[in-house]
This record gives sequence, C-alpha cells and structure tokens, in this order.
Amino acid sequence: MTRKLTLSLLAASTLSLVGCGGSSTSHEPAPIVPNSGELNIGFLGLPDGASADVLVEGPNGYSNTVSTSTLLTQLAPGTYTLSSVAQSINNKRYLGINESISLNVSNGLVSNAIYEFGYATQTIGTVSGFGSLYVNGVRYNTDNADFTINGQPGSEDAIRLGDRVVLSGLTNNQGRFIANSVNYEATATGHIQHIDYANETITVHGQTFVLTGESNLEELTFDALKQGDFVEISAVYSEQHGFLISKLERKDDEDTLSLTAKVTALDSANNTLTINDTTFDTSNVTVPQELAVGDIVEIEFNQLNDVNVITDIEIEHYDEQDGVSVILDGPIVNVTDNSITIANTQVLINDDTDFENISLAQLANGTRVVVEAIIINNQHIAEEIALYISADSDIEGVITDIDLALNTITVNEREYTITPFTLFDDESNADDKQLTLSSLAIGDFVEIDFYSDDNGNAFVTKLEREEQSENDDDISISGKVTNINLDTNTFNVSGITVFVNASSELENRFGNDVPVQDFMASLSDNDKLELEVFKTSEDGYLVLEAKYQDSYDDSFDIEGSITEFNSIQDFNVNGFQIITDENTQFSHPLDMFQNGVEVEIDAVQQDGNTLLALAVELDDENDTREIEGEITAIQNDTITVNDTAILLTADTQFENGTREQLREGVMVEINAFINGQGQLVATEIEFEQQDDIELNGSITEIVSDFQFKVNDTLVYFDANTQFENGNQSKLALDVLVEVDAIETAIGLYAAEIEFKANEEFEIEGEIQNLTDTQFTLSDVVIHYSSDTQFELEGNQLENGLSVEVAGTIDKKGQYIAWRIAFDD
Repeated sequence: MTRKLTLSLLAASTLSLVGCGGSSTSHEPAPIVPNSGELNIGFLGLPDGASADVLVEGPNGYSNTVSTSTLLTQLAPGTYTLSSVAQSINNKRYLGINESISLNVSNGLVSNAIYEFGYATQTIGTVSGFGSLYVNGVRYNTDNADFTINGQPGSEDAIRLGDRVVLSGLTNNQGRFIANSVNYEATATGHIQHIDYANETITVHGQTFVLTGESNLEELTFDALKQGDFVEISAVYSEQHGFLISKLERKDDEDTLSLTAKVTALDSANNTLTINDTTFDTSNVTVPQELAVGDIVEIEFNQLNDVNVITDIEIEHYDEQDGVSVILDGPIVNVTDNSITIANTQVLINDDTDFENISLAQLANGTRVVVEAIIINNQHIAEEIALYISADSDIEGVITDIDLALNTITVNEREYTITPFTLFDDESNADDKQLTLSSLAIGDFVEIDFYSDDNGNAFVTKLEREEQSENDDDISISGKVTNINLDTNTFNVSGITVFVNASSELENRFGNDVPVQDFMASLSDNDKLELEVFKTSEDGYLVLEAKYQDSYDDSFDIEGSITEFNSIQDFNVNGFQIITDENTQFSHPLDMFQNGVEVEIDAVQQDGNTLLALAVELDDENDTREIEGEITAIQNDTITVNDTAILLTADTQFENGTREQLREGVMVEINAFINGQGQLVATEIEFEQQDDIELNGSITEIVSDFQFKVNDTLVYFDANTQFENGNQSKLALDVLVEVDAIETAIGLYAAEIEFKANEEFEIEGEIQNLTDTQFTLSDVVIHYSSDTQFELEGNQLENGLSVEVAGTIDKKGQYIAWRIAFDD
C-alpha cells in the first residue's frame, strides 16, 4: 500500500521533474540547432519503475511516444500537446491528471513540462470539512470538479457538513487527490411521520433514521423538530439500526420526494415494491431486472391521491470498472470467511489486506469501517480496512493551547488530537464554513465529541465552535466513570477528575435526587454520566449537576403551541397527542392552558404519537408582565405596586428575601402573568438590594437554628439564603464567614453566606528551638502534628535545617503547618 486511511494519512509531496524511478534526468548541454527548440519532459505520480506512455504531438505532423523523463531536441517552434491513454499498473488504472497539456516551444529555448499521473479513485463517504472537500479523512482538490446536487448541476456551495457524497477523481503516489466530479443525492426528502424523542429517531416514508453524535442538524436541535416538518436527510445504512443521520436539514415542501432504503418486498404482478411497511407503485418506471428483496434502492416519487408513484428507480451501486480504487465508509451488513458487505457492495479479503486498529476476527455486523479496495475482474478486493471510531464522550470549554505541529488543542487542561476524520462545525458568530484547526484560536469556546484509546489519548471526532455567554462558566461533560474515590468523593469522567459535595444536585438511575453518600455508593466504573461542572479556584472541578445517561427516566422536553384543545387532559402539541393525569404538574392555573398558548412539556412517549406529560409550563413569551417599584399596600394575599394589584399564591417564588419581609416601602421587582379572571398573579418577587450590608468575621454566637451573631451583630437567614463553600450545617462558633445582608424590619437578613478559609502563610528559614510539636522559623512559632505533610528525607526535622513551610493561621493566631519541605 502507498498510503494509509488512518491518522498518518497523506503527507503532501513537493512537485519536481522526476523519472520513473524517482530521479531527475540530466544531460550535457548541446548547441541548439538554428530555427529549433527543446522540450524537457518529466513525469509525476507513477509508481517506481513504471513507464509513462505519453504521446507528444506538434507542428508538421510531429508525433513521438515518451515513456521516461526525456529531453526532446531539434523541435520546430510551435505548440506541442502531451496526452496519454489509461494504462493498468499494479492492477490500478492510471490516467493523466489532465487529459492533455499544451505548451509552446520557442526558437533557441528549452521549455519544461511536467505530466502528472494519478490512479482512478472513487470515494463514498461523509463530508467532514471544507476548503475543497474533506471526505473519509482525505482532502480532495475540487477546483475543476463538476457538482451534481440531487440530480441537478450545482456547486460546492450547496454541499453541507455531513452530506454523503460519491466523489470520483484521481490519486497520485505523492499524496495528491483531485476530484473530477462530486455527486450528492439525499438519502430521503419528505415529511417527518413520527419522532421518538427518547431514542432520538425519526421516521420518514416508513424508514427509521437515527441521530448520532456526529449528526449535523444544520442550525437545529433535535427537540425543535416537529411531526410534519419537511426535511432533507443524508445518512449511512446500518443493518442493525436503520439509517444513521449524518446531516438533517429542514426545508420548504417539495413535490418530488426521495428515499434510499432496503427493499423488503417485490410484487411484479401488481407493479409494487415495499420498503418496510410503505408500498410504492412502479407502473410508470422500468424496474431493473436484477432487483431483489434486500437490495438498497434509490427512488424518486410523487404522492398522488395517497399513492406513492415512483418516477425514477436505481439500485444503489458504485463504479465497478476494473482498476478503480474505491474507498467505502459504512457499517458492515454481512460477514463471511473471506468478505464483508457494506450496503450493497461486497468486498473480498485476502492475505494481502492490511488492517488498521481492527483485526480480521473483530469484523462483525454493525461495525463501522473505512475500506480501500481495488476492483479486479469486477470484484472489490480489500487493500486496507480501518475501524471508523465513534465518540464515546463529549466536553465543552475554552481552548487554552493549540499545537499545529502535533494537531492538538488543550481544553480544560487535557490535550485532544485532531484527526483527518474530525468533523468541524462553526456555530459561533463567525460562521466560518471552512473551519479547520488552523483557523481556531486560543480563547475559542468549543464543544468536542471524542474517543479515548487504551493509553488515555483523546481523539476528536467532531468539534463545534460556539459563542460563550459571559456569565456562563459551567462546563458540560459526558462519558464513562473511572477512578472512583469514596474517601474524597471524587471520580473521573472523560479524563477530568471531578468532586461532589452537599451543593451538588445528583440523580440516581431512576432520575430521583439523592444525597452525596448514596450517589457515590451506587457509582461504578464505566457508568455513563452527564455532568455540569464548575472550575473552582482551588479544589478543581465541582459537579453542579449529575445524571445517568442510561437513566430509567426516559423523559424529554418539547416546545410548541397548543392545538386541538379538548380538555386539560387531552390536547395536541407539535402533532402529538398530549395526555395528562393526576400526577402532571402545571406551572400556572389550568385555565391558562388553551389553544394557541406556547408551552414547554416534560413528557414520556406512549404508544404511537401519544405523550404523557409529566410537567406542563407556560412559555416565557405568554402574556406576562414585569413590574418594578415600591410596595404601597398589603392586604391578605394581594400587594399593590405602582397602583397595580398583584395576587400572591403558594407557588410565588421569592429571591433575596421571604414573604414575611413584604411591607410598605420595600422596593421589589415582580414577574407576573394574567390569569383567566384578568388578575395579575406573581410568579416571582425579587427584593431589590439597594443598601447591601457586608459583614466579615467569625461567628461569635449561635442564637437559634436560623440566627447567629457575627462580631456581636445579629443576623437571621431562611431557606432562600444562598450558601457558598458549604451549607447550613457548617455554621459554628469561630467559623469565618462573609455575609451579604439587607436591612429588614426585623433585623439583618442574610441573602448570602460565604464560608471563608483561614488565612494562609508561607515562610522559609532555618529551624530553631525544635520540640515534638513546634519550632521557631524567622521568629515565628510553627506548630506541626501527624497531619502535617513532610517532604523531607525520612521526615527528620533538626535545628539548623533550611525549610519552606506552608499553612494557615487559626482563630487564636497560631501558625499551623500543613506542609514542610526542604528549602532548595
């Protein structure tokens, strides 16, 4: 093999005048005959030792066949043309990169010509990048390629990330890839018949299409799709799962529909064929005689009076001309002792077949591979088979380092390798359609899907550049759990060590909230988790939220307008029938829910198109109000602000205060909605903090469960008080705190309580006055104990030893050492 399909694929070479064996032709200068010129011809792209067989034609009927690098002399001035015919070398069909090249020979001068060869190549795969086209990890030059888009002439501008294309061109032995034609045919165009949100699949024309981590949804999210949407899908066939979506795009309705799928039944007597449970009329087309059940076909059809009438039909197949090198990407649908089948194409395996990151024994149905084969006697012979590796983890964060030489980026302190198969997508404001590693910058916020090898190296399958909110410091991570430590409440996910504490929101496999101890006790290696984490300044990555990817909670969210409202127990959203029961939670009074109202629904899928709503909320854009001002009156469950009466309910939420703090003269901001009786109902009341008070110091007295003193100042708190670096149980005498409070009628109310660490110190010098528990260093008495970490030979302290000490100063002003090390 002259190249690999894997990460080492394709180093470009410098063009030069070379002979068949890779060396340049030299000759002694000779006088040029008057009224003549010379033509120096070199060849590029042929295997070592191969003959070129190039025809040179020129003025006065000049004709000469050249097989090696040659200097042609005594040529009449004029235009000369170099051309070649296809020839088979090592079973590959070689042609000129250009069918012919022309150049002028001038009187008394030497003209140079390079004639470049390449072998015929056909690639069937997914577009992973632009700047020309990247397909199956290879960059193809498309400067002179003809594009066909869904049967019509087109251009590269119409190609989308994730499109499955058939690319025909030439490849030479110096690593040049030239596309002559690029053909894109959608796998399906039509209306979504059914959406399975829990399993992330859609059905179009009776065919199931599956979302994967590498799917490009063209500025969509899966939960934004609706039944009835007209979509164009590009996908790869999987025997086990249906078709795996590589690109999905929402489009305007079209009259002509299309589908690529497996034929499940043929009825020539009634002129029909069946795909899954959908029947198609074939009476207006000529069905290929060789078509059989199990073949994958490409059809175009119209729907006339609910009948699917086929207007065009082809068996999906690719170039089978001898000598063509074919690169295929897809899941294996059949394995025998000496072959594998991808879609409709059988590829034979022999002793010369090379395997990359997969062995012959590992070939199995459903395994996705990239295969390079050569066609000999109408058979595909595998030259190399490589495993197509899908992502098993994803993470987001800011790029802190880029190494173009090693093709790596660093995100969240871990290095990730970009491969030729990495899919790039720019969702940022820059919207760079030709995003590559070289156009990324330190500080870019990215989401990456990746897999890790046995050595812990991470390889990126998909990279999305996104805009990051200035206030959003949370990081999303998903992947397998390793390195669980119950003593420190830490574990590793996707190569990052995280920890949980009392502030973490943790779910078990059933989607129920659990405390830290129960969560850690149930955690096992290789569990799959989805995390939201926060990078703390000292302790590492704190888990804010954690839930299992394989949770038994199969709920999902949809958004849309209520239609066909029959009752609060029966209405439609996005073409789904929504049913509710006595356990369904509603965010607002039931009379607010009616036709046309925008809602957000947490649901589980029942049979067919029926969803059981677990929770129904009004969308924020429904009839809501924001009121800001001073409370001028309070009467029972009603307050008045800016002469507007606002009703309070048990569901009203409070921020920076409590309901008991409502009184005349207090400044508030209120979010409210209009109920069925036209009343404003408060959903949230925020107390304005115009006169914030900050207290710093030690807790000097615990007065009650919700009261304490800081430096003899009384502070109270409640369930709405925010805690940082701890929780209520950490409140105790002598604990250092910083309290953000507001003045209320009953005293200082703590809106936030932050637990402060003791003051830290670092001192270096020579040990003096050493005892079993303390010594003097630079006139400071240092206390040490069995908890102190020693970085000394034998942990031996002695007078006169130069050391560095780090520790904290406690409430009594004592210097407590937590680390003692040699002073280098």
